[in-house]
Amino acid sequence: MSVIKMAEQIKQIHPNYLLIFKVGAFCLTYGKDSYIMAANFNYMLKITSGVQSCGFSKKVLRKVMATLEDRKINYLIIEPRNDYDVEEKSDNKNLNTYEQEFKASYK
Repeated sequence: MSVIKMAEQIKQIHPNYLLIFKVGAFCLTYGKDSYIMAANFNYMLKITSGVQSCGFSKKVLRKVMATLEDRKINYLIIEPRNDYDVEEKSDNKNLNTYEQEFKASYK
């Protein structure tokens, strides 16, 4: 199964989490999550298999995680090579700003 298809399935279970997939030397986001990443980190958006995507180097993952935590955006770090196991998770419960961040970044 492709990472994009798995992202769609995981997103159905965790709709208010930003999903970050570790793929090789990079981290990738898809769909709504890509808009949030592009707006908050000035990353470029591109289309992958008809879906918005955004990628960045694994070297900056800790910085990205710290910024997401500061902004109270829930996230999951997912490793496709390990059966899509969740490696790290940030859950701000009712303080989660995912939807507000998406609305602001989609404009």
